[in-house]
Amino acid sequence: MILYCRIFRATVSHFNSGLYIRPSVRCYQNSKGGLKKQQEDELFPQRIALPENRGYVPMLSPLQVTAILTLNEASSDNKFPVNGPIRFFTSNQLSSNNPIEDRRSVGQLLQTGGTLFGVFDGHGGAACAQAVSERLFEYIAITLLRYDSLEEYSHYMRTSTPLPVLDLHRFRNDYVSDDLVHLYQQSLQKYVVETLSVSGLDDSEGQFATIVDQLKSAFLRLDEDISSEAMPVLGTCNEDMLSIAMSGSCATVVHIKDLDLHTASVGDCRAVIGRQEVDGSWIAVPLTVDHNAENTKESQRVKNSHPKSETSMLFKNNRLLSQLIPLRAFGDVRFKWSVKDLKSLANLLGPAYADSIIPNHYHTPPYLIARPEVTNYRLKKSDRFLVLASDGLWETMPNEKVIELVGDHLVGKKTLGEFAWGNYGALKLGEISNLLRDRRRRIAHRATDDNGATHLIRHALGYEHRKVSEMLTFPPQVSRFYRDDITIVIVYFDEVYLAQNGED
Repeated sequence: MILYCRIFRATVSHFNSGLYIRPSVRCYQNSKGGLKKQQEDELFPQRIALPENRGYVPMLSPLQVTAILTLNEASSDNKFPVNGPIRFFTSNQLSSNNPIEDRRSVGQLLQTGGTLFGVFDGHGGAACAQAVSERLFEYIAITLLRYDSLEEYSHYMRTSTPLPVLDLHRFRNDYVSDDLVHLYQQSLQKYVVETLSVSGLDDSEGQFATIVDQLKSAFLRLDEDISSEAMPVLGTCNEDMLSIAMSGSCATVVHIKDLDLHTASVGDCRAVIGRQEVDGSWIAVPLTVDHNAENTKESQRVKNSHPKSETSMLFKNNRLLSQLIPLRAFGDVRFKWSVKDLKSLANLLGPAYADSIIPNHYHTPPYLIARPEVTNYRLKKSDRFLVLASDGLWETMPNEKVIELVGDHLVGKKTLGEFAWGNYGALKLGEISNLLRDRRRRIAHRATDDNGATHLIRHALGYEHRKVSEMLTFPPQVSRFYRDDITIVIVYFDEVYLAQNGED
C-alpha cells in the first residue's frame, strides 16, 4: 500500500543545525475504490512514503523495523544458579542521541555471591555513563568483600593474576575505554588500600555494617574519584577525565542475593517489580523514586542544603539552577566543585568557557550529590519479574502500563510450552474449562517480539507499524525532540524457587 500526502500548513521550529519544517498533512490512501481522504490528528507527525529523490523518507517495512528494534537485544538464561531467585534476563537498547548516551551492565559477584544489574542514563554526552558502567560494579564488588578477602585482593591486584571478583555479561554493543583502564585501576587500588587501613582499625568484618552502607560507599567513592581525576594539576588536566566529569549520569543498580533485593539509585532511572495477583492481574511495585524537582521531598532536601536567600534561584522550569533535571547524579562537577576550582578551570580552558562552566547563582556548592537512595526489598511468592529502565521508557508510559505489558508478554510466551503438560484424563470438566480459558488468554497476549525488552520498546514508540517507522526514521537532530534513548533490563524470577522460599 502506498500513501501520499498534501501539505496544507507547516510549523517551523529552530534547531541547532538550522530549521526543521514539520508539516501538518491530510493523507490519502490508494485503493481500488480510488483516493480516500483521512484527517489525521495524532501525537506523531506524519512521515509519508514518497520517493527519496523528492526529499521524503520512505516508510520502513515490518522486517526493517524489527531488524532495527532487535539490533541490541540480549538475553541470558545460563548464568544463574539453579537453586536461586533468577531464571533469566532480557535486555535491549534503542538510541535517539547519536551516539547513544545510555549504558547497561550485568555482573555476577564471584566472591560474595549475588548478581548486579544496572542501567545508566548519561546527559551532556555519553562519557560519564560509559565510565560509570565500566567502574561502578567493581567498586561495589570490592566494598562487599570481607576484610580477609579484601587483603587477598590487595595482595594480588598488582600482579598478572588478580583475584577475580566480578564476571560481567558482555553486550554486543559494549565499549571499553582501553586508554583509561590504567588510570581506573590506580584509583581502585587506592580505594582498596584506604578501605583496608580504615577497616583494620575496627574489626575483621570491615568498616561498613550493612549492604545499604556498602552500596552508598561505592557510589560516593566512584563519584569522588571521577571528580579528583579531572581536577587540574600544575596548570594541566586530563582531557578525557574532564570530559567524563563535566558530563553526568543517572544510575539505578540492583543487587539480588537469595530473597534480598537491594536497589541503589541516583537520578530518574527506575526499578519496578511486576507482581501477579491470584486473578491474573498485574501490580507494579516501585523500588525507586525519581530524584527531580517534581519530587517534593527531594526538592525540599536541596532547599534545606542552602541558605534561604537562594531558595528562589534554585529551580527554574523544574531544573536545578535553570539547567539540570536530575538532582542526584554522577559527574556534573559544574554543580559540585567550589567556585574557586571552577574559576581555575575556566582560566585554564580560556575566557570563552568562563560563562558556560559556572552556572548562574552559584554560591554555596555542592548543589548536586551522588549519594544513592538505597532500598531493601524481600521477594514475594507472587513476584514474577523486575524492570530496570532509563527515563526514555518511563516518559512514554507509567509503571503500571509497563508491568502490564511485560506480564501479558510473559503469559503469551507460555502458550505453546505449558499446555501439553499434565494428565488431562484425570481432570474434571471444570478444570479443563479453566485450562482452555487460560490458554485463550495466553493466545490473546502472544506478541511479535520474543524479547520482552523489545516488546516494551515497540510499545514505547507507538506499537502500530506506521508510528514505529516514523519514530525510527527521524534524523538525529530531530529525533531527540520526540523521544530519548531507551535502555531496558528485565529480570525474570524463578517461580518455583519463590513458591518454595518467597515471602507471602
